[in-house]
Amino acid sequence: MQKKMRIEDFLPQEYKTVTTDILRNGAGLEEFGVYAKMLGVEADYKKNLYSREDLELLLQAFQRNALLLIAKTWVEKGDEILKEKLAARIKRFIREFELEDYNKALNEFAKILEEFAFLFFGEQSKKSDLIEYAFRIDIQLGLFCWYGKNLLSIAAKLSSESLRAFLIIGICYITRL
Repeated sequence: MQKKMRIEDFLPQEYKTVTTDILRNGAGLEEFGVYAKMLGVEADYKKNLYSREDLELLLQAFQRNALLLIAKTWVEKGDEILKEKLAARIKRFIREFELEDYNKALNEFAKILEEFAFLFFGEQSKKSDLIEYAFRIDIQLGLFCWYGKNLLSIAAKLSSESLRAFLIIGICYITRL
């Protein structure tokens, strides 16, 4: 019987330190900046963290790109309803984010990420080894799947400012896809 791998078994040390700090402590803007860099979205993250105008443009791009991803994702005919619900959820997320209700936005975003994972990975998204699977495809994708799987538990430890920043990381990543 093969031993089940843990994230610690395949995650490079420099990533382990940051993800462990974020998971345990909730971290802050500095650690989130390092995490954004690991995901390849550092410049977008920093630009949108401090500029309201840039953030408004990012949210528009996020909605546009997310809806394009949904439209281009092949699913079974019965799953078309999922795509419609996801599109509506994205609009609700943006509304809650713009209203600065980051807790409501967080809950919507967590569901968006679950639904995207299903659209991209199918039944694999519901298995316990999704993160390992994503890491084998691409390290940044694996780091983002880790983000999605841990989003709610980490967010419970964050201030409103940090929660906003943590959500911006995810928005930047999905917008870049």
